[in-house]
Amino acid sequence: MTLTDTIRVVFPSESEIPPEKRRSIPVILDRYLIGGELRSWDGPRQKIYSPIWVRGQDGSASQFIGEYPLLTEQAALEILDVAKAAYDNGRGQCCPSMLTWRRSGLKSR
Repeated sequence: MTLTDTIRVVFPSESEIPPEKRRSIPVILDRYLIGGELRSWDGPRQKIYSPIWVRGQDGSASQFIGEYPLLTEQAALEILDVAKAAYDNGRGQCCPSMLTWRRSGLKSR
């Protein structure tokens, strides 16, 4: 087997990807989280491609796995303000030193 042939078989074919993993692809996110609230997004989105290529009949290629919202500057700054207030210099309600299970309890209120 040549080096080229060896490299070609490094990448999985689509049929080698477990069905339970393929079912969830692609993931198209049309919402974003701010202050515990999911907000709808109907603006532009960024396409995401897997860093692991998939072997096909025409060679190997990166597989499309989803999209995420490309938020506006205004939305990004609003998210930053909410996060800054929640952190409150390490003394906020959702402090980074708080145990994970406690933080998740705060989000479900």
